[in-house]
Amino acid sequence: LITLQTWVEGCSCHQAKYFWNTVGTGRSFMARRVRLKREFGTAFASSCPRAGCRAPELAVGHALEILDQVLAEDYSAVAMLLPGLGDARRKLLEDWSLGRQHVVQTLTTKLSCWHSLPLQLCGVAHYDICTARDSYRKSLAMY
Repeated sequence: LITLQTWVEGCSCHQAKYFWNTVGTGRSFMARRVRLKREFGTAFASSCPRAGCRAPELAVGHALEILDQVLAEDYSAVAMLLPGLGDARRKLLEDWSLGRQHVVQTLTTKLSCWHSLPLQLCGVAHYDICTARDSYRKSLAMY
């Protein structure tokens, strides 16, 4: 969830440099903070004027995509930490899956307002022109 928080508090202009290149590579959150501190003088990208401006991405559903990706990676990491525990391993992984389902359901509910008008229109400002057009078409169909 720290990765999702970092994404939400970050900006689209620096995400490739400080966020996306660490997801899936096994690089730690701390390594990302060190790079941010070196560049901005702070451990968060909050010194960028566009930090936290994620309405277009939230409107098109990027937050849930990131959450799914991060939770899949975390599940793999947890599974690797529990070799040879037998039934205890199975139970721990079941508990992990239940917790994951709870987090996904809670976030889906909290972010559902972004998929209806008027917030859906924020997707028109997305940096990817194809995504912005799709969001416009979806918003027009809702209207």
